Amino acid sequence: MWTQRLMKGVIFSDFQFAVEQALYQQEIVKEDSFLSHVINTAKSNILPERLITFIQEYFVNFVTLSTAKIDVCIVLIKPDIHLILEVVIHHLQDANVNCLDKNSRYLLNKVDLALCFRKKPELREVLFAALQNLTEYDKEDIRLILDLCKKLSQSAIN
Repeated sequence: MWTQRLMKGVIFSDFQFAVEQALYQQEIVKEDSFLSHVINTAKSNILPERLITFIQEYFVNFVTLSTAKIDVCIVLIKPDIHLILEVVIHHLQDANVNCLDKNSRYLLNKVDLALCFRKKPELREVLFAALQNLTEYDKEDIRLILDLCKKLSQSAIN
């Protein structure tokens, strides 16, 4: 069974296959039970360090991932969600990136920034510096950044 192989260390290809198959089944057959099984099995049987390694490898080129794949990763790594934010920040800091792409916007909307900043306070400055260094903004980007500021202000008050 794939879970036994994952626990022995053959994580990326086996788990990636399981996630891909579960997402395919969800999309084509409109059946969520296998995806739920994969997520629950992973969360209860795979060491957190191995899940983190999987996410880091899976997110190498996150701009090409579907939002469904991103959502699975967010669920899997929730306690360490700041790691996904770090990937977005590194992407935004890339010299070739001058604007927010679709997946960066999606992740910034989905990730609980207040939780990330409580775990790693230095990420606040780094994220906003990366956003400030972008050279192209459209209305959607401005709205997103204002919304992020609003959410963070509200969480600071509460």
